[in-house]
Amino acid sequence: MDEIESLPLHDALMKFIRLEWSEAVLEIDLLVFTEREKSAQPHSLRFTGVYNFQAPHECPWGESNSINGVKRTVKGCEIEMQSGDVLIIEARSYKFEPRNL
Repeated sequence: MDEIESLPLHDALMKFIRLEWSEAVLEIDLLVFTEREKSAQPHSLRFTGVYNFQAPHECPWGESNSINGVKRTVKGCEIEMQSGDVLIIEARSYKFEPRNL
């Protein structure tokens, strides 16, 4: 997950999170600003081999569904929301790709 910090996720809008428990797959639907001066485009951030997922929704900084930043950790990554909540995802691998509408 070394390059996860370089993904264009700042200000991306989180739409849905799906956890396929029996498959240990976590998928996050996002609207991502991949090009300047253009609207956000649908993307998927899909984690496989998920063994820990934490998603508080306490909003200490106020309501927001936008991502502030992503940080790689030893076992996965942390996604900091602009609400101040931090999602923890520990997984074997991930894939980031455009989503067809």
